[in-house]
Amino acid sequence: MQQGLAALRAIGLEMGRAASLPMLAAAYARVGRVEEGLILLAEALAFVDKTGMRMSELGLYVLRGEGAARQSSV
Repeated sequence: MQQGLAALRAIGLEMGRAASLPMLAAAYARVGRVEEGLILLAEALAFVDKTGMRMSELGLYVLRGEGAARQSSV
């Protein structure tokens, strides 16, 4: 997933990258890499703010809340 996201960035497809960030963040959370997932979610939310494309914003905040809850229980 990381390689695919890097490829999307390299060819300038930021929208595709932003849409994929939540999936990688969720995968990170499942394997205990919560902090890295939260960083990706912050990047995705910054993209939402930059572009105004708010369709996935609610899901991003839900994932961020779940990540924060996991982080605080560690």
